[in-house]
Amino acid sequence: MGNGADTGTGAASSGATGSGASATGDAGASTTDKMGFVTLGTNIKAALVGNAKTKGMQINVDVKGDTVNLSGTVASQAEKDEAEKVARKVMSDHKAVQKLKNDLVLGSKGSASTDSNAKG
Repeated sequence: MGNGADTGTGAASSGATGSGASATGDAGASTTDKMGFVTLGTNIKAALVGNAKTKGMQINVDVKGDTVNLSGTVASQAEKDEAEKVARKVMSDHKAVQKLKNDLVLGSKGSASTDSNAKG
């Protein structure tokens, strides 16, 4: 909505094998809230696929409560930073989700995690 990334689920799954968007709300979350989380996850995934710098990356997007989690493997810190930038841009339209957890890993093995609060 208003961010140009709402292209539907078909666009979100093309070009990025092995990755996806999912949403799990709190047990007490309403159906409307859960649908909002699913839409946000799909919109972030579509924006990542539609971005020339992130479209070939295998990035999973998970929305739970007030947090978006990015996971998967990227080749460089620049790719990790770009994926976070794209996700934050989409998140800025969704006031209920305030945090982004970037668990993208550089290379093929290892683990990395940074928690930060989204502005907006």
